[in-house]
Amino acid sequence: MFDILLFGSGYRGHKRVTRQREGIVDFPSHPILSEANPVIQNIVLPFEISVFWSHVDGRDYLIGIHDANPISEEILDAIFRERPNPLPPE
Repeated sequence: MFDILLFGSGYRGHKRVTRQREGIVDFPSHPILSEANPVIQNIVLPFEISVFWSHVDGRDYLIGIHDANPISEEILDAIFRERPNPLPPE
């Protein structure tokens, strides 16, 4: 299992866990209040897995991106805040 930081669709580097190291992984969105249905519902979204190399500690971290790519500072802030485990060497 690998720690992954999610970005996009309301995620700002929140840490989750995945078995995948590459490809696409699905995670639920943050709860959304639908206009047609007054019940809060989750929508499953695809996140593209990438590897981010931190120039601060020289380690690789998994990130999942939905929509726009985060900037390096956002990723580094999330690493500091969420404290994910770096990827082990292959």
